[in-house]
Amino acid sequence: PVDLAWLEYEIKRTAKKTIAKDRARAEEMRLSQLKLESTQRLMQFKEFLQKRCGGYIHAWRQVFSPDSHSACMMVSRQQFMKVCVQLGFCRNVGLIWKELDRNCRGHISLVDLDFKSAEMLAKFQTFLNTNFESVTAAFRAMDDRSRPARRVRDNSGWPGDGQGLYQDDLYRHVEGAASGRPGVLT
Repeated sequence: PVDLAWLEYEIKRTAKKTIAKDRARAEEMRLSQLKLESTQRLMQFKEFLQKRCGGYIHAWRQVFSPDSHSACMMVSRQQFMKVCVQLGFCRNVGLIWKELDRNCRGHISLVDLDFKSAEMLAKFQTFLNTNFESVTAAFRAMDDRSRPARRVRDNSGWPGDGQGLYQDDLYRHVEGAASGRPGVLT
């Protein structure tokens, strides 16, 4: 008689491995589908913000973080959810939050929402701080009756894309400085 116990053990082991591989594939597919859905939801949300608020900088500074005058302008999960409801965007906000807060820090900033807008705002702030005494002085030096971004670029030596600043309505956030009110951009 030949001892075939090893064969029975090997068949069970192979079946367990196959089940584990199938489960891993199914989980990978589920996570891939969830990632695709969260990316799509984030794109829909960003389109919504563009239409509703006119741009990411405007949305961030006026809707998500209107009272923040610090350089970081962080928004917590609770604040984010509350603002989304106020804006009327309630579709899978949790997925959008997870997509924005990839590092699970519990807060997001403009950088997480749109890096390009955050970079433009930072460059503009650096430009103002380098070339003018204050934000107030910078905007007093510009003619606030014309397209402000063009005036910044043409009259003040702003090397960035002035059209992008105007399109995202950055000027709306710092025009208080030109009128003598405390500058919003600090």
